[in-house]
Amino acid sequence: MRKYTNNKFMKAICITLMLAISGPSAFALPPDPDNAALLYYQAFLLYEQPDESTRDLLKDVSEGKIEPSKKIIEYVEGCHTSLELAMVGSEIPMCHWGVRFSEGFAANLPFLAQARFLYRLVVADARILAGQGAYREALSRCLVAKRMGQHMGDNVLISVFVAISIDKGANNCIRDILGRMPADVETLQWLKTQVATVPTRALSINHALKLEQEVALQTMRVENIDMLVETLTGAGIEVSDEMLKAVDKMSLEKCREHYSNHMSAMQNVLSAPMTYAKKYRELEKLDKRAKSEAKGNTDAAITAFLAPASAKAYNLSSNAHAINNATRTAVDIYIIKAKTGKLPDGLPADSPKDPFSGKDFEYEVTKNSFVLHCQAEDLEKNEIHQYEFKVSK
Repeated sequence: MRKYTNNKFMKAICITLMLAISGPSAFALPPDPDNAALLYYQAFLLYEQPDESTRDLLKDVSEGKIEPSKKIIEYVEGCHTSLELAMVGSEIPMCHWGVRFSEGFAANLPFLAQARFLYRLVVADARILAGQGAYREALSRCLVAKRMGQHMGDNVLISVFVAISIDKGANNCIRDILGRMPADVETLQWLKTQVATVPTRALSINHALKLEQEVALQTMRVENIDMLVETLTGAGIEVSDEMLKAVDKMSLEKCREHYSNHMSAMQNVLSAPMTYAKKYRELEKLDKRAKSEAKGNTDAAITAFLAPASAKAYNLSSNAHAINNATRTAVDIYIIKAKTGKLPDGLPADSPKDPFSGKDFEYEVTKNSFVLHCQAEDLEKNEIHQYEFKVSK
């Protein structure tokens, strides 16, 4: 009887404990961060600071210029915590870096350089994994890098440029991995789906220009003259005492008007439905006009110093678009080869376009590869881009 009672008593205690743990009064852990930047910042802090030699080697490995050495493999393995944080952070939709935009042109953007290094670490890891035959895992690292690129944001032009650089490197790594991995329909189909589900909102040059315009207009005020002088001095412009004496509310207002009109004209061209060539030439005219007007018009002087080279920015964006479209097209071609055992005679239906011409890429099959050619010239570099994708035996 005593034994039964004790067993019954212990059973009641166990049930009570289980209810306490699973019930609504149970202690809840705080949620994980919902801002990717918080995880990236942790990753920046936790990787081992490399010496100059290691940093250079890592860069060359990430760009595919050299094969990973034992030194680099060991270094990357030692950064596993930072890599894990980068992978988790890349999956979080929101990324707010905490930039104090109220500081105007003096706002610090330290995360950009750190993010470039973290991206190289991720892509170097992808190349190491590919060398070990872990192709799907290697490709997943490239997707991490592409998502990191999106997380750079488009609040300022420099962020857009870093994002473009990261995305270009990720696409190049995908190209190299596809060229060495054996035919694998399942992995290729998975990659196609993953590429399609990575955030594809093109980081907007126009959005960056609007924010930079607002910052500049706030700076071009009498009460902010010290900040304006500091900005111009930082751009290599010597501001003399005579120039400062000539500055008043009226003169700055004229500068503001000229700058605002110029920036608005840029944004109108960027948002207009034009061909690449037409848009590039229109932006090039605006860039040249800003420089020429500054020579004989004091109202235009600040515009020449603060307005970005919009044609160059647009060209970088077009290049990024072309590389992305070439990669997506190539994945479809690799899928056909994996299914049929041979490269197709032509491009798959509804393939992404070459943004320079607005037409399909030209498709050429060589002995050990296929090449996608743009059909119109990059007007800044005066060349027609082509993207070669090697085919494994």
